[in-house]
Amino acid sequence: MDKRAQKSRSSIINTFLEIRSKKPLEKITVTELCKKADLNKSTFYVHYHDIYDLSEQLETEVIDSILESICPPETILTDPGRYTAELFHACRAKNNLIRNLFSGTRSMMLPYRVSIALRKLLYEMHPEFEHDPERNILLTYQIYGGYFAYSEAQQYDYSHTISVISEISRLTASKV
Repeated sequence: MDKRAQKSRSSIINTFLEIRSKKPLEKITVTELCKKADLNKSTFYVHYHDIYDLSEQLETEVIDSILESICPPETILTDPGRYTAELFHACRAKNNLIRNLFSGTRSMMLPYRVSIALRKLLYEMHPEFEHDPERNILLTYQIYGGYFAYSEAQQYDYSHTISVISEISRLTASKV
């Protein structure tokens, strides 16, 4: 991508995140974004189909970045407690961006997108797991259960909460 296109894309993203921090995704228009970014709508459409495409691409980038920054995905099978802790720490490092992108009607997309991305990585390494009901149920439980447990435990000490969720992840994995 040339420098001008990269600059336009950065401007679109930065402006989108600024607007998104104040408005729900459904209320943001391409016209509003382009006006605030001082760009033509045609420039926006060179990079994205619509506002939802922009948001989804950013969500994907965040999830991929998180998963790339932690131990290998296979660790969820060999050391699920460690993997869970690292996943939460990596998410916490991007907390502001996550809260911005995954707020409002998009809140359930975070565990969903983590689940999809993690399954893709695991199935590439272990194609036999794709049709293994126990592993798939466990993975769903670990991701969604951990997400909701963390969401409901915001008032408690972060380190203790992650320690408890990681231990639960380790114990449930040992049962399968």
